[in-house]
Amino acid sequence: LKFKMATAFSPVAGGRYRSGQLGRTERGYWWSATANSSTARYLLRYNSSTGVLDTGSNDRDLGYYVRCVRN
Repeated sequence: LKFKMATAFSPVAGGRYRSGQLGRTERGYWWSATANSSTARYLLRYNSSTGVLDTGSNDRDLGYYVRCVRN
């Protein structure tokens, strides 16, 4: 699923934590609260060079951002 930036969410690229290293990139990553499997979780990805925000999944041992939302 790909979509252009929603006005209610203004992501900032900052990278990710992987294998003991903080990698800064032109992308931002945020975990979803929803698990994809026992070892994976859904995520949002933002590419600052294209302005595209999309979804995916990855292993839960990676360090991505979280975003707290009040209902």
